[in-house]
Amino acid sequence: MRSSILLTAVTLLGAVSTTFADGPASAPATAPAAAGAGAAASNGQAAHMRIFVSEVKGLVQVRSDANSPWKTPTVGLELAEGAELRTGPRSSITCEIPPDQIIVLDRLGTLRIDEAIRSGKKIKTDLTMKYGRTRYDIETAGAEHESTIRSPGSTL
Repeated sequence: MRSSILLTAVTLLGAVSTTFADGPASAPATAPAAAGAGAAASNGQAAHMRIFVSEVKGLVQVRSDANSPWKTPTVGLELAEGAELRTGPRSSITCEIPPDQIIVLDRLGTLRIDEAIRSGKKIKTDLTMKYGRTRYDIETAGAEHESTIRSPGSTL
């Protein structure tokens, strides 16, 4: 089962939160292996998930936290929690959180990855979008997903 969220930030303070729990499905063919996160998550401990850049179009920049300089990303770049993304006109960046989440930040947008944690069969993802448009696809793979996108104005 594939679930997709398209969110556009405009003005007012709001948040969109979704929870998905379904049976097994196949992981995306392009997702890199999530080494390390699976072992800790299988024994009940919370593990930070790995986030990878899978596509870059146009003028895109990323930084590891609010105090780091902006850099041009490359496909395969691994991002950590706290990373910020921004796109220029006619640009987009696609990130994957293996095994089953895809985040696309469209033109003229900013997005911060606040949290991506796996604890057992529960995956929690928390994103903050200052402005722009984001598409967030979740392809459930036998896990419960708790996903939140915070933005100044929420449209679902």
